[in-house]
Amino acid sequence: MQLRLCYVVCSFVALLSTLAQGRLMFQELNVSTAQHYSKIMDNQHIVMVGDSLMRYQYLSLLYLIQFNKFYTADTEPNILREKDLNNWEAFYQASNSMFSPNEYCDCYRVDGARIFNENRYYYNKERNISVSYIQYLGEPHELHGHWMPADNETNHQFHAPYHEFVPFRWAFDTLQETLFDHIAKLRPKPSVLVLNAGFWPNLWQVDG
Repeated sequence: MQLRLCYVVCSFVALLSTLAQGRLMFQELNVSTAQHYSKIMDNQHIVMVGDSLMRYQYLSLLYLIQFNKFYTADTEPNILREKDLNNWEAFYQASNSMFSPNEYCDCYRVDGARIFNENRYYYNKERNISVSYIQYLGEPHELHGHWMPADNETNHQFHAPYHEFVPFRWAFDTLQETLFDHIAKLRPKPSVLVLNAGFWPNLWQVDG
């Protein structure tokens, strides 16, 4: 069955303006406070699938949820610029620790490595907010990771970036398989899905 996708490569502000009452809803940007935008995220599970552009939108969104304020561009070192840190492991450690203990970083990458992965899972219990980031680098790159949909914070072994490669527990050749067999089974059930292929090749089809 053909998978029909409506994808939006949106700015961070556009993403914030669409999340309300558990569904996509475009809003007038007539309230400028960070607290207002943060409140919109309550009781949502937002799944963000994409490349590094999506990663930085994910981290920006987490900062807003966690601290009720926007992440500023003049912050140094800046978690929205991985090169501000010395290497990938340092970047993963810094960005993950900022949201501790609410984020689990299924992350492994060393310079020059051909096999790497970065999937992130955030849960704010007080506000019932989940945000998941699944790395997608376009076709024909495999999507893979370690955290299974049935896992939770009590048995999840990848709470922080790890130093050595560990064989993947799930892997799919296509985005369609990942959507149906992994993302759709995440708990709580996803309420918002944001896709972004960036500059990577993809086979997405959009039906008007």
